[in-house]
Amino acid sequence: MSISDVDADPVVVLPAHQILLCGGRLINYEHKLRRKDSTIITVLNNSRSLTDIQGNVVGMLSTLIEITERKLVEEELHKYRDHLEELVKERTAQLNQKNEELERFNKLFVGRELRMIELKKKIAELEKSTCKEEKSG
Repeated sequence: MSISDVDADPVVVLPAHQILLCGGRLINYEHKLRRKDSTIITVLNNSRSLTDIQGNVVGMLSTLIEITERKLVEEELHKYRDHLEELVKERTAQLNQKNEELERFNKLFVGRELRMIELKKKIAELEKSTCKEEKSG
């Protein structure tokens, strides 16, 4: 069985295999494999080269953990997070718009109240001046 028989994307995995063939290690390397039934799975690979007495690579020791479901859940969470961020942006825009409306209304009401105070003062002044005219007249 060769790399192309089990690796879902041999071109992507080839550099990792070159690291091992040169005596290196792979730590938490994620890649996809093709099962005998042709389904694709995602695995977490920890591997090291096996060497003979002269230091020649004679094999590899690998531990593979299937993480397909975890990756699917991570993708789902990422979609939910993106959707939530969109909802937050929309809601923030709505709240900003409502705050601007409230500020406009507040300015209108404050302006109206100030105008009412001015008018009440003028009415009071006019009443005083009218009372003075009636007393003097």
